[in-house]
Amino acid sequence: MHLLQDKLQLVNTIPHEGKVVVVATDTDSKIWYSIKHDGFEDSYLNTP
Repeated sequence: MHLLQDKLQLVNTIPHEGKVVVVATDTDSKIWYSIKHDGFEDSYLNTP
């Protein structure tokens, strides 16, 4: 995962039920987050 924000101060990850939650704060006290699936999913190979 590539973080595009220039002013990030703190980045943390939290694994939960097969997903990874990425939480970050920036110098303006804004909270950023992203939720990604943990690992590779076989169902991705079946998408057109």
